[in-house]
Amino acid sequence: MKQLLIATAILATVGCTAAPYHKAPAIAEISDSMVVVHYSIESLPGSPISKKNTATMADVQAQAERGCALYDAVPVSLSQVCGSTVYSQWNGTVCASTNYLFSCQKK
Repeated sequence: MKQLLIATAILATVGCTAAPYHKAPAIAEISDSMVVVHYSIESLPGSPISKKNTATMADVQAQAERGCALYDAVPVSLSQVCGSTVYSQWNGTVCASTNYLFSCQKK
């Protein structure tokens, strides 16, 4: 019985560290004319506990809609900026986080 409990605890621990996580995008800046949504992609590459963020662009859009709704407006995507670069490689830059700028257009 003791071995079964130990095995269950080990499997639960391994399962938790290997599972993806959901880190919701967050509103970083807001006004009546714009909203900036901050999105963290994942832990640093090569980290033994690196896990893919399961949040999607739909989650980013939902945060922009939530922010603009405070001013009875709808978001229009304008740009995105790499918030913190992990490293650059031949096929592009890997960003640890990205800031998305939305304009809040009156309905």
